[in-house]
Parts: sequence; structure tokens; C-alpha cells
Amino acid sequence: MFGCLDLPTSSFQVCWHALRMCFSREVTEEAKVAKTMSSKIDRDLFEHAKLESHVVKILLLGAAESGKSTLVKQIKIIHSNGFSRQELLSFKDHAEFVLTCDWCIGEDRELRPFLAQAFCSLWADQGVRVAAARGQEYQLNDSALYFFENIGRIIAPNYVPTEKDVLRVRVRTSGVLETQFSTAQFIFRLYDVGGQRTQTRKWLRFFDDVRAVLFLVDASRYDLRPQQGSDTGCVQESLELYSSVCSNTVFSSASLILFMNKMDLFQKKILHSGRHLRLYFPEFKGADCDASGAASFLTSLFTDHLSSPAKPVYHHYATAIDTSSVRDVFQTVIDNIVKDNLANVCTL
Repeated sequence: MFGCLDLPTSSFQVCWHALRMCFSREVTEEAKVAKTMSSKIDRDLFEHAKLESHVVKILLLGAAESGKSTLVKQIKIIHSNGFSRQELLSFKDHAEFVLTCDWCIGEDRELRPFLAQAFCSLWADQGVRVAAARGQEYQLNDSALYFFENIGRIIAPNYVPTEKDVLRVRVRTSGVLETQFSTAQFIFRLYDVGGQRTQTRKWLRFFDDVRAVLFLVDASRYDLRPQQGSDTGCVQESLELYSSVCSNTVFSSASLILFMNKMDLFQKKILHSGRHLRLYFPEFKGADCDASGAASFLTSLFTDHLSSPAKPVYHHYATAIDTSSVRDVFQTVIDNIVKDNLANVCTL
């Protein structure tokens, strides 16, 4: 039966038994290795789950110019020891993106004297000052007046940007930026998504595990239209984005926090510009110079715009460039998030 082996039956059985024993030992060893690896994976997953249970992911959303990047900078100042000297100097280097000609900037990254003098002369012109004061009529950047008013300090030799300067810098967010900080109970990861409509819609689907959505609204732009060619006003654009967030099932279990930003500019415009809220929202029946009533009306446009009225929406008023204001408001935001999420922490 076995040809050249020609072994007696009893000898064959002994050999076969020995082979089976060897094979059995190999299988047993493999099983032990597999079991050990499986146990390690289970332990790693357990530890990861334990760690992640104390991680609160916050998604930062809002239309362009709403102040998200400024808020992220404030979080770094308040919770992450601020900016190092090297980081401050890195904002100074942004001049090369504005002044593309090499003859404008010296090797030490300082503006050349003749150009610095030209800036000062420009700002000394009364016509320029009047035009800048009416900047809301043509969407002059919020920070332009600040930098012009500080031009003497900025053009000085060995200038180092301050944290206030950094907060005023306009930086367009592209993609997703993550900022992490911690408290006694939780690790917070704040995700800043690009404000342009195409950017926001592209990234929303990747945030199905966020615990809170912090939505920023630039209240001072109630009288403006977006610069992206939209036929609707800036507030309406924010409402459309806000509505898409409220109706998105990805965020059904997330806390929703409304951050009405740039209240200093909003109040100034309501009180002194003559651009009364009723001119842009005829349904507003309050007095023309009632900044508090106007703010409440704008807020109600968002808080009444929910698909689920039973879900609480926290709203806050603040000015993102004011560190003191942000510190107080953001602490309240953190308290609300912690309160809403403590029940979700596993007891491990």
C-alpha cells in the first residue's frame, strides 16, 4: 500500500502517531501565539477606549470671516501658554505674501524705510482716514484700522508682533486644523474646518464622533453680502450652514453651542452707523438703536431654526479678539460640554 516504505503496520502507526503529536504541538503553539496576540489587541483596545472616553471632540464651524481662527488662537493663549517668540516672529514673515517685490523688504525682514514712510504718509491723509472709517460699506477687513493705527510700532526696527497683533491677523483656514488642550477631567480636541462653503461640506462627514459643535456667527455682518458671489446676505448664508448642521444626523447626539461673535463691532454699527437692523430685516420691530434687542433678534433666527426644538442650544455673546471676554465665555462653554458629556464617560 505504501510502496517503498514497506513498513510493518505497527511501525507505521508509531510514526503516524509521532507526526500527529508534532503537528498537534505546532498547532497548540500557534494557538497560544494567536491567543497572546488577541489578548494584547484586546488590552490595547481597552486602554484606547478608556483614554478616548475622556476625550471630547469639538467641531468649530461657521461661515467665512466668522472668527474661528481667532478663537483658536485665543484657546492657545488661554490653555496652551500662548505663543513663543519664534511663533510670534513667524506671523511677521507673512509680509512676504503681501509685499511680493523683493525691494520692499530687507534681508532682516524689516520694511525698507521709504516704504514705511509711505505707509505713515498714507495713514496721515484725512481722505484715507474717512474712507477707512466707512469700511463697512465695502467690506474693509476688520483688522485694517488696528494695523494702520499701530503702524508706527509695526514699522519700528526689531519689531516683534504681540499676541494682540497675532489675534488681528487674518489667516484663511484650508482643510482641518486640530488644537488640543486639557482640563482636570477631559482632553479637548478642537477641529477648525475651513469656512468656505465647499470646504465645510467636504469635511462634515468625517466628524461622526464629535461631542459638541461650536458654531460661530459674525453678528456685525448683518448688513453685508458674502464676498463669494452669493445673492443672499451674510446672515442668511450662516443660517443655511447652521440649518445643515442641525439637520445632519451625524450631530444628533452632539451638544450645539452658538457663539455670536464680534459684538463690539455689532454694537458700534447699530448705535452709530445708521445701518439699522430693520433696513435689512423688516420683521425686526425693535428700536433702531437698541443693540441688545437687535442682538436678541439675530440670535433667535438661529435658535428658532432647529429641527428638534427639544434639544438645548447654548448661545453666548463675545468678541473673539478680546482675551478676557473669550476666557469667560469659553469656560462657560466647557462647563456646558462637560455637563452634557459626563454621562457618556464609561466607568472603566
